[in-house]
Amino acid sequence: MMRILVVDDEPRHRRCLTNVIKNSGREYEVLEAKSGQEALEIVNFKQINVIITDIKMPGMDGLTFISALGDRIKTIKVIILSGFASFEYAQKALNLGACDFILKPFDENNIRNILYKVEYEIEQETFEVKEKESLKQQLDEIMPEYLEHRLNQWIGGYIRGSDVDKLAGLFPYKGAGVVLLLEISEYDAYVNEYSRSELDEVKTNIKMWMSETLDSSGHTLSFFLESSENIMVTILDTHRKDFTITEKIFNELSELLYNLKKSYGSEFTIGIGSIHENIFKSVLKSYEHATKALSFKFYEGTGKVLTYLDINESSSRQNLLKYKQLDELKDAMKNCG
Repeated sequence: MMRILVVDDEPRHRRCLTNVIKNSGREYEVLEAKSGQEALEIVNFKQINVIITDIKMPGMDGLTFISALGDRIKTIKVIILSGFASFEYAQKALNLGACDFILKPFDENNIRNILYKVEYEIEQETFEVKEKESLKQQLDEIMPEYLEHRLNQWIGGYIRGSDVDKLAGLFPYKGAGVVLLLEISEYDAYVNEYSRSELDEVKTNIKMWMSETLDSSGHTLSFFLESSENIMVTILDTHRKDFTITEKIFNELSELLYNLKKSYGSEFTIGIGSIHENIFKSVLKSYEHATKALSFKFYEGTGKVLTYLDINESSSRQNLLKYKQLDELKDAMKNCG
């Protein structure tokens, strides 16, 4: 039912207009106000669809009242009552957002026709809003899946050039950053224990936890791999050029692993890739290094934070040790000869 507010300081005009609206053949709810101030109070507490207001009133006149409506003018149809002498004021009211005007003395048929027209406009706008909401809901359901698919294609090296540039908007800073991989151990148990929707909920929670953990460092973008559903990719983008994985960040990630295990009863492991000055342009290299870091769980065990930098340094030390042992063996063989 359309709710109409009639605003006029003259009681007879107000009562006459109210009766015309009530006898229009439609089920309209009609409210009355004798001033702009009283009308504003009604609008503040009730949802009004249409306002019919006189332009000339003592105290708060029609123009001031329309201005006071502010953004509500976008959702309320305002019709101006105007005498010939105040036609200029009616024009100003239209500029302020009023949708139509009625000249005094008003014609009953004209009022009915204007109300029918306004009612049709409201129905059309309501329909369009519902259409947009329905479309938005569909897009909200489709877009995350589509976006994750495109990110999977990108991280796999399947899209390049201009298609990659379309993803640039996902990175607000385009500064130094890094790729992290989080792996869920014993993932098959999750698949058997949870429904698809519950599993999606768990993954959403893990994304949020990762985002909260790295929030003070920069902007994160997380998604799960299509080829390995137990691995989540997180791209950390910062505004800094000198970004590093500090002890604080390392400890926060370690705490995240502890909390995830406590919540979901499984081991989680993080592999951190190489840091690059522009992670957007070097994401594939950092992802490759994060994969290598994560693979070292075979040697280091699960439930840990493994960094490519530490693994590289460790590998270098091991190689030096092997060369030293080989040299010592050669010397021993010479002495034996």
